[in-house]
Amino acid sequence: MFETHLQKLFRGLMKQTTLDYLGKGKGKMEQSLEQKIRISYPQDWVAYNQAQTQEKILFLELLHELTSQIPEQKYKGNGRPPANLGELIYSCCLKQYLDISSRRSQSDIRISEQIGYINHAPHFNTILKYLRKPELKKILTKLIEISALPLREVESDFALDATGFSTAMYGQWLTKRNVYKEKRTFKKVHCMCGVKTNVVTYIEVTDGYVHDTVMFESLVNNTARNFSMREVSADKGYSNERNLQLVSKHGAIPYIIFKKNARVSKDRMLIWRVMCRYFKDHKDDFLEH
Repeated sequence: MFETHLQKLFRGLMKQTTLDYLGKGKGKMEQSLEQKIRISYPQDWVAYNQAQTQEKILFLELLHELTSQIPEQKYKGNGRPPANLGELIYSCCLKQYLDISSRRSQSDIRISEQIGYINHAPHFNTILKYLRKPELKKILTKLIEISALPLREVESDFALDATGFSTAMYGQWLTKRNVYKEKRTFKKVHCMCGVKTNVVTYIEVTDGYVHDTVMFESLVNNTARNFSMREVSADKGYSNERNLQLVSKHGAIPYIIFKKNARVSKDRMLIWRVMCRYFKDHKDDFLEH
């Protein structure tokens, strides 16, 4: 009888352990199936093929239209006359687009000269010289703004984020106390774009340590100068009252994801309370924007 009782007890424990194991396995299986299911979208192959095969031709045409509007540098009357600034920026942009060395890009720049997009192909050293000029940043930023203007009637919903780019320069990083290690330095690009066409409406380039939310005001204000904004989406790195208030002042709805510890309290601004409550009560609908 004693052995039979032990056998029954052992059998019961084994059965319960097996059920628990199968239950956990089923849960893991369902979780893995949910992870494997991905939303796919049909590809418009006709439009895709046209975009890919005509990309470089359209890029050269648009680049020529943009750079031809740049006024020439004034000649002060002494020394060598300055080069055509529009043609130099055209050559610099083409070199960066090709993603090859300045020497190897000379052939494509000369082809542009033969087509008539530029009157003179600059020397590769001249291109490198102008790429190092700080004043070029302001001109390129303005060209990006102008290039987005044809889509001002199409875009009304916008999103912004930041990403880092490593450079060829190395800097010292403190890994432990008094222990330094060399790593590549990097820059950060803060970008705002339209949701429908992915057109870049404004861009800022900063050092890699500048926080994303610092550039929020500049991106929103400069985009609002050229576009009528309806919605602005961003991740939780931009979540604060000031940013929500700024977007609402421009007549847009701020769909900025809230952090886990966000609270709906009376001391908060009205726009914060409304959007935070909406995020907590209708999270799935909020995240669709």
